[in-house]
Amino acid sequence: MYAGAPDLPSHISSNPRPSLSCTDRGENDASNDEITSGYYACQLSRLARDWRAGFGSPLAHWTTIQLAPYLTSSPLAAFRSMQCETTAAIANASCAVIVDDGDPLSPIGSVHSRNKQLVGRRVAAGILAYVYGDDTAAPFQSGPRYAGIAPKAGGALSATVSFAPETVEGGLVFVPPHVDSWQNSSRCPTELPEVTLASCGFFELLGSDGVYYNASDVAIDAGGVTLTVTAASAPGGVTVAGSRFGWAVWPVVNFYGPKGLPIVPWSVNTTS
Repeated sequence: MYAGAPDLPSHISSNPRPSLSCTDRGENDASNDEITSGYYACQLSRLARDWRAGFGSPLAHWTTIQLAPYLTSSPLAAFRSMQCETTAAIANASCAVIVDDGDPLSPIGSVHSRNKQLVGRRVAAGILAYVYGDDTAAPFQSGPRYAGIAPKAGGALSATVSFAPETVEGGLVFVPPHVDSWQNSSRCPTELPEVTLASCGFFELLGSDGVYYNASDVAIDAGGVTLTVTAASAPGGVTVAGSRFGWAVWPVVNFYGPKGLPIVPWSVNTTS
């Protein structure tokens, strides 16, 4: 246990039901070859099937735990996306999004975040919602999910990003960067020698010149359910051709949905 972590569960069921959670999250499989060949996707689907068969429960709920931020040269952004896309094709399964579970100063390496409570809460939320039908629990991927982008007129490269309505009902929430916490995905830990700005992924706009420009400003719009993203560094005449968020080994997470889950990373090219 760590300081501030609860010692007792907040929900104890009198009617337990079978549920399985994949705890080998795929760190050793996060490579371009695994992604492009479809090998890991096949492995993951087979793993869920074999575990269910081994427990004699072919429809037991399955949870895949998405890779958290850690310092590596592996293509984590694309791999995380594939994890949840593959899980969506598995019956009675959910994917726990934990892109805000970065721990760059972990004494056992950044790949091993000390905040196990966050992972447990995300997994439990999916189980409560999908297995027990608990409407008060946040579904596994109910953090704001990208739905579309609309370029804005004006001098700077700017666009309005919208999200699936059911994932932002109640409004988006901004969480300021917290510098002093050991568990920190709210900023880019550039004080570490192995970390550069390229290691971190915030909001970016894809220009018509094929270049991604880091957002210079992100603001919650008046209705509370869309974001205006502006990239002032883009040259004049460049128009919006897409956007992405958190598309790096270390997503910088400052915006959450009303249920306390982070924006789900995305990468969309609207011209292809």
